[in-house]
Amino acid sequence: MPELMSQASFQLHEWLVKPHANELVGQNQTLKLDHKVMQLLVYFAQNPDKDLSKEEILKAVWGEGVFSEEVLTVAVSSLRKSLGDDSRSPKYVKTIPRYGYRLLMSPAALPASAGDPTLRANRLSSKCWNSWKPASACAF
Repeated sequence: MPELMSQASFQLHEWLVKPHANELVGQNQTLKLDHKVMQLLVYFAQNPDKDLSKEEILKAVWGEGVFSEEVLTVAVSSLRKSLGDDSRSPKYVKTIPRYGYRLLMSPAALPASAGDPTLRANRLSSKCWNSWKPASACAF
């Protein structure tokens, strides 16, 4: 089974995404996500503005094996609900009919802060998690 999780937190529009804790932190709330739903969000965040096929997502998040598209559909629905997204008028996750999905916005890496040991530890291993930009977010 693949492990997509990174310990690095990142910003996705108004949400602070904390993969290590399976949490979405908004202005007035903290939501706990199912582990697979968080892995799905992390995979989308690693591939922003890219059309991802259902098969590609299933393989990356659920691994090798036989999984129905229904597990993906349920996970995307749960992710949308958590983000406050609407499939008819999406601002986060767009459905590509008969193909898959696309994350509509790019995540932003967070600068390491002295108050967050998780972010500080990640800074030591990588100045920018994956290839997320803008560069200003990576200049620690």
